[in-house]
Amino acid sequence: MEDKQDTVSQQETTQALLEPIGVRVIGEVDPRTLTEEQFRNSPNLLFHGAKEDFVFSRDFDYENFQNPGGFTIGAGFYTTDNEEEARHFSRARQDNSSETRVVLPILPYQARIFDLRARNNQSVNAPVPNEIFQGYLNFIESKFGPKYEGYNPQEDKDFINGHSPTDETSRNERIKRSNRLLNFMSSKNYLESLRRLKRRGTPINLRSMLSEMGDKHRGYASFLFPEFMQKEGYDGIIYIEGGDIPEQKNPTTYVFYDLEKVGTFESWRETKQ
Repeated sequence: MEDKQDTVSQQETTQALLEPIGVRVIGEVDPRTLTEEQFRNSPNLLFHGAKEDFVFSRDFDYENFQNPGGFTIGAGFYTTDNEEEARHFSRARQDNSSETRVVLPILPYQARIFDLRARNNQSVNAPVPNEIFQGYLNFIESKFGPKYEGYNPQEDKDFINGHSPTDETSRNERIKRSNRLLNFMSSKNYLESLRRLKRRGTPINLRSMLSEMGDKHRGYASFLFPEFMQKEGYDGIIYIEGGDIPEQKNPTTYVFYDLEKVGTFESWRETKQ
C-alpha cells in the first residue's frame, strides 16, 4: 500500500513544477471606439453574473458586502470568460430566488493582470510565486508593525475583564478596547500564519494564503491583498475557482481590483477618451 505521506509529497512536488502564466495585459483596443456589435464580438469579452440588474459604476464600495463584487480572492469586481458560467454565478448570488439570470458583458482595457493559471495546464492553478508571497508578507509586516508598536494587549484585557458589560459609564471604552484587541489578535495571528506558510517551504495556494485568518476575519485579508497587488502594479488577477453550484465546472475568474480598467459598453461610452 502506498504511504499517505508519500502521496502528499508527490502532490506537492507536482504542484511545485507548475509555473504560472504570469503578467498579461488584456484589452489592446479602446472600448470607447467600438460599436455595440464590435463590443459584444470582442475576443476579450468577459461576463459578470449579478444578483440583480444594476448600472456598472467605477465607484463601488467594496466595504459594503451587498455590492455586486466578491471577496474570495480579494475584494474586487468578479468576471468570467464564459457566459454560461456567469449565468450560474448569477443564480448562486440570487439563491435561486429568481428565474431571470442577470449577466453583464464587460470589456477590460489595458488591464495589467497576473494570470495564476499554470502555463502548461490552464485547467489548474499554479502556486503563488515566491516573489509575490514574500512581497505580500513584507507588506503585511509593514502594515502591522508600525500600527501596533508599543501596544500592550494585556492593558486592554485587564480593562475589559475589570469592567462589567452592564456598566454604562465604561461601556463605550470597553467596546473600543475590545475592538482594538480583536483587531490586534487577528492581524497578529494572520502574520504568524503567513510566516508558518513560509517556513513549511511547500507550494502555497492563493486561497489558503488569503483564508489563513479564518472565516471570521477573512474579509480583512481580502482588502489587504488587492491593496498589495495594486501597489505592485497589477490591476487584477486570473484564477480558477471551484464555482458556487454543482453545475459549474471550475470556471476561470478574472478579478479586477482597479475598476478604471473595465466597464460595460454604456460605461465606456460615458468615459472621456
